[in-house]
Amino acid sequence: MPRVGYQIREFTRETINFQEEANLSPFKKIGKKTAIVSAIGLAAVGAGIGWMKYVPSHTPTNYIIEKDRIGSNDITIVTANADDLADLRSKVKELIKGQTKKYGKLVTQNERVYLLKTDEFYSAAWCAVDANDQCIKNTDFSYKIATDEWDKFANIVINNQKVYHETPVIQTEYAREPTAVVYTSYIDKSGIRSKVMHYFMTPTDNKGIFDYSLMSFIKDPDSGNFRALAISASKAYVENRESQFLQTIKIEPEMFHWAYQPSPDYDEKESLALKHTCHFECQSSDKRSYYNYVVYKQPNLLLMLNEFTGFFWNSTSQGDPSISYSDYFSGLVPDEKNKTDK
Repeated sequence: MPRVGYQIREFTRETINFQEEANLSPFKKIGKKTAIVSAIGLAAVGAGIGWMKYVPSHTPTNYIIEKDRIGSNDITIVTANADDLADLRSKVKELIKGQTKKYGKLVTQNERVYLLKTDEFYSAAWCAVDANDQCIKNTDFSYKIATDEWDKFANIVINNQKVYHETPVIQTEYAREPTAVVYTSYIDKSGIRSKVMHYFMTPTDNKGIFDYSLMSFIKDPDSGNFRALAISASKAYVENRESQFLQTIKIEPEMFHWAYQPSPDYDEKESLALKHTCHFECQSSDKRSYYNYVVYKQPNLLLMLNEFTGFFWNSTSQGDPSISYSDYFSGLVPDEKNKTDK
């Protein structure tokens, strides 16, 4: 009972002959049934304390990371196993072959590209870079692709289709200026084509710990407005452990709320956007922590990796440096030649 103590609700009453038990040890004076019940009770109490203190979690994923340079493009492939690595290698070759066959040359130039494959989806993120190898504004894109929809994504790449960030119209009266904004596109059979996430990250009194919350919105196909999908709140911990990436951020969920309403325009079972949000709902309800990884960093732009949602670009505030998300990670860039990734 919180703030009170423990209440024993079941017990065994026994009659003891003290004369017969006089020469027994203190433990043997306790009835066998009483000892068993007491042991079970203590085990339950210990388990309860352990559950409250140590919430279920998992360790950061150990990925296979391969880097390559094709023409003027830097490509990074991230997978959890060798089979997925081989699959993405072959798909990159097919993309290059397809574009070269159509245009007579590789027209995708000067891009930083990241690819991920999991059991449920492909993830791709890229940006065009300038002479200083920095991402050019509004060229940062990320796609989540259903495993059976890769050909649609391949057509976008082969045809070198130009897509630009749109200004989302958010329908809510309570959204304040976010710390960061994430734009994500989806290729699946659901009808949900894009999602916008507003992140709010505020330092706490404890160094390296932040209040971390987000509001996500999906685009309505009829009106073009973005309507609320979900709201969540968490604690973010900047971990100092050795990482494959620039930094590991541990997220401990505290609250999750669905705002999504079923719509005849969407096939929920096919939607990667809804599946990924469901992951966060499960993490929150089970109090399970998860990890985000800082893969690439430059002022006002971070590329993050999450095993449930893939890659996503975190575009931070340009107007007020004091609330810039990436400012919190200013010490993450290795000193050697001002590298932005490993």
